[in-house]
Amino acid sequence: MLDGQVSLRSKRELIKKFIDENMKYISDSDDLTDQFTKFWTKEKNKAFSTLCTEENLSAEKCRAIIDQYIYTSREPLRDDVLDMLLGKKPGVRERKPLAQRIISRLTGFVETFINGIDV
Repeated sequence: MLDGQVSLRSKRELIKKFIDENMKYISDSDDLTDQFTKFWTKEKNKAFSTLCTEENLSAEKCRAIIDQYIYTSREPLRDDVLDMLLGKKPGVRERKPLAQRIISRLTGFVETFINGIDV
């Protein structure tokens, strides 16, 4: 099922991880939803923290950009992305590829952890 549905492809590894690590401990089907929600929230927070740390982004501004992207379905603007950077700003030649990489990671984060998941 995970391989066949396009909307689940970006989530496949996480769902498999949940199954492998948690299903053997869950005996009550009512508890399954709660356990999955806890797992998903933990993984989402970990991925968000990793994104902000690796790209040296302000977590507050990054959350706002993600919320705006979810609301408008429009990719973030390059200047908005560069404004999230902490510390020294990149040079003119570095801006475009850096912004594109960060935008790609942000949209991937939303696709994996938010779109199509109701937790």
